[in-house]
Amino acid sequence: MGVVVGLLTVFTIDQTVNGRPTLLDGLRSPRGLAALSDGNVLISEVLGGRLLRMTANGDLEVIQEGLPATLGGPGGNYPTGASAAVLFEGTYYYVVGEFRGSKYSALYQLAPGAGPELLAGGTDRDGFPATRLTNPYDLVPWPEGGFLISDAGVNAVLHVSPKGDVSDYATFPRREVSIAGESYSFDVVPTGLTIGPDGAAYLASFTGFPYPQNAAYVYRLEDRNNDGDAMERGEVTVFAQGLSAATDLAFEEDGALLVTEFSTN
Repeated sequence: MGVVVGLLTVFTIDQTVNGRPTLLDGLRSPRGLAALSDGNVLISEVLGGRLLRMTANGDLEVIQEGLPATLGGPGGNYPTGASAAVLFEGTYYYVVGEFRGSKYSALYQLAPGAGPELLAGGTDRDGFPATRLTNPYDLVPWPEGGFLISDAGVNAVLHVSPKGDVSDYATFPRREVSIAGESYSFDVVPTGLTIGPDGAAYLASFTGFPYPQNAAYVYRLEDRNNDGDAMERGEVTVFAQGLSAATDLAFEEDGALLVTEFSTN
């Protein structure tokens, strides 16, 4: 597998979709976006199995293709890979997979000039998940070392050490709310994850079945007692509410938080 296989210019700057300009097209199920320190953007492509770098003017560079993936979706027949990626200290890290896949889910590291190396996850000798990584959605480098991963399968934020050890950083029990006179009980499904300017982790979420509207939260996670997790009372708080299916987060320079939603209905 080649590390860099050239530049492709595949965007049309004056093309519009629903009245909005399109910077880049020709991708296959891109899901993860991460800003790089040089001003470029790292794209993780689920169906294409690629890590890509996009420049500010829309040039696309393939960092690596043919990445390991699992099978997910209806019947477990669809490739599910490269859900999110980051560049940390010169090495790329990315998560793949859903629990329905035969290889389950994993965190890989990808050093320049080398192939992907499993850091955490995968299966044990009996073919069952080797760790609690089941449906990783997003990941961020953790200032205290290692990575935080939001996992929509176990409804938790997991910590992965530099050696690949997986532990719970924060878990989310089912919520019960009353909306318009009706009571709902649903899972809290973690999605987008970012580190705020205050050093705390911020987590987007959507609600599990029956998916009540405007009941999803953005959470703030802070390890206040320095024990390596945010499992104690008061360490997970609601930062914003009134969302339905929040999928990603990003802080602006002035401290405002941008939130994307998959759907409001």
